[in-house]
Amino acid sequence: MKIALEKKNLRKLILQKRRKLSQTIVHRQSDLVFEQLISLPVYKKAQCIMLYAALPDEVQTDQMMRYALQ
Repeated sequence: MKIALEKKNLRKLILQKRRKLSQTIVHRQSDLVFEQLISLPVYKKAQCIMLYAALPDEVQTDQMMRYALQ
């Protein structure tokens, strides 16, 4: 039970911190993730990838989706 409670508290803390990030920071970090992703050899060789539709305070995946669909 102790571990479950610690995980719940950690998730809550991370969510609070994530919600405090400015949109500028979210977009800047999303751009960095995108650049790193497309440079990976495993990504370049992939025949199938999966992405999620991001919430506003998460890594934005729309650029990744557009790139993957080219």
